[in-house]
Amino acid sequence: MSPEPIVGDYRPCENSDGEHAKDVAQWAVTEYNIKHRPEGHYLYLVRVLKCESQVVAGTNWRLLLECKDENNCVERRCFMLYSVTAHCATSFACSPSEFSHGR
Repeated sequence: MSPEPIVGDYRPCENSDGEHAKDVAQWAVTEYNIKHRPEGHYLYLVRVLKCESQVVAGTNWRLLLECKDENNCVERRCFMLYSVTAHCATSFACSPSEFSHGR
């Protein structure tokens, strides 16, 4: 049994390979693609490498994703999504160093 979420604390996702994490990751990549379409940069989700969530008035997510671009080049992308319950992403870039350490 997993511990109760602590409000305000980022915690590792129970299952980074689970459908919910994959759905949030795919939504993040889709939103990224919409915002970056004028630049001609397009990403395809390959897999979720790391996932953390924060329980607030909704759920915030930090995702480290492996993606491929339009040229089939593999790259790692870090996404920070706020208030996913309301489907509102306010930031698409974060640093892998922003993830919790030692958990």
